Amino acid sequence: MRLLRGRKGDLTLNTIVVAALVIIVLVVMVMIFTGRITFFNKGLGDTEKSCAGRGGKLCNNCAGSEIRDENNQIIFQNGKYCCQIIYSGAC
Repeated sequence: MRLLRGRKGDLTLNTIVVAALVIIVLVVMVMIFTGRITFFNKGLGDTEKSCAGRGGKLCNNCAGSEIRDENNQIIFQNGKYCCQIIYSGAC
């Protein structure tokens, strides 16, 4: 068997660093898309605390009612929502 001199090793420091960065980016992307990072997981299912942080309070939508936009499309139906953000009136 002949030893090759001057040949770089298969795993260099750059390869290891790039692979680690790729793994970190992929893990963060999976966490974002699965809703495990709460910063990206805000929406109609907010808790009372996050609603208060947005300047509203958590309200119960009246049974059988719906909220429509200017084009008369239903944007929310039967559930909880942040009053000040989506709907400012009372049920």
